[in-house]
Amino acid sequence: MGALNSILKRLTPLKIYKLTKTSNVYKEVLTYSKELDLLTKELDILLEEYFIHTAKSYGLSRREIVYTTPNESLPVEKRRSMLMGRKKLKDSDFTYHAFKEVLISFGADTFTVTEYPAWYLIAVEVYGNYTDQEKYYIRTEVGKIIPAHQTFELYFNGPDWIYIEKKNYTFQTMDGKAYTWEQIDELKT
Repeated sequence: MGALNSILKRLTPLKIYKLTKTSNVYKEVLTYSKELDLLTKELDILLEEYFIHTAKSYGLSRREIVYTTPNESLPVEKRRSMLMGRKKLKDSDFTYHAFKEVLISFGADTFTVTEYPAWYLIAVEVYGNYTDQEKYYIRTEVGKIIPAHQTFELYFNGPDWIYIEKKNYTFQTMDGKAYTWEQIDELKT
């Protein structure tokens, strides 16, 4: 017990209290110290949840409410990195690099961003296997931060070339499957 030892350490030099384990003063100090230890524990948790880098539960959820939608199904580390990425985008800063950071913060890992300035269009093609819920989340959250004057299009495709290259298939192997281009586009990882 940290509080008990701390209180006893401060009271002992005064020599005005009887601090044996059977004394009423000791029992009272013991009661206070138990509550102080509980309070200290709660304050430690509060301090831990205050910072994104150390938050584990409600600290992340509260920030997600401010910046995006709470997503408690993701691992804590992923939620932290998504929040840190989202915080990088300021209202006055909407650059190409910042937009890529925000896409990562919403869970899009592999993507290409193409700008068409003449049409005020940003086209994003996201690669990988995402559930319908993840697709909806990414699409709606990105839609919230796009400036009103920009048109935004988001596409989800099947596996990206990195995934296909990891399979180490030869041309003959792939050609032997007799896929059409449409079937290749529809492949799922």
